[in-house]
Amino acid sequence: LQAQEVKIENDKNVQFLPEKLSESFPKLMRLIARNLSLEDVPEDAFENSINLAVIDLSQNKLKSLNPNLFNDLSSLEELNLSGNDIKKLPANIFNSQLVSLRRINLNDNKITKIDAKLFENLPNLEKVTLNGNGIDDFSLVGNPKYEIDSEDYLSSSKEITEEPEDTLKSKINIHNPVTEAT
Repeated sequence: LQAQEVKIENDKNVQFLPEKLSESFPKLMRLIARNLSLEDVPEDAFENSINLAVIDLSQNKLKSLNPNLFNDLSSLEELNLSGNDIKKLPANIFNSQLVSLRRINLNDNKITKIDAKLFENLPNLEKVTLNGNGIDDFSLVGNPKYEIDSEDYLSSSKEITEEPEDTLKSKINIHNPVTEAT
């Protein structure tokens, strides 16, 4: 039998993921690599992982992500990158091949600016969570369907929703603990 799920949790001695997981786990559907000491993920880690539906890399030490990391993952539905040290997401990280992606969790990172254009090529996206990042700028440049007043992203908790005809079918939740104290 070939593993459909790989689960590695709570082991700070694990510092890297192997390249080309699909060579060892060709039927892999779920990768849980949570609460480890990952600082980087090889660009080709998920290459040819055509069945991969869930990636959980939460509670690691990731600071950045390769722009091609999620290429060709048309089966990916859920991506959890919460609890890392990510400051910025590459412009093309969420490419048009991620047709099944429904949920992205980016809670508790160090992201202060996010451009909604990152998510516009994701036709089935339902929810992006960005709580605990200290977002001080929510740029929606290039997408005239979004208009956000400053109090929408400076309040303690707000939901931003789009018009029904919008191609982005997501709810973007922002929680900014920095402004709660003021």
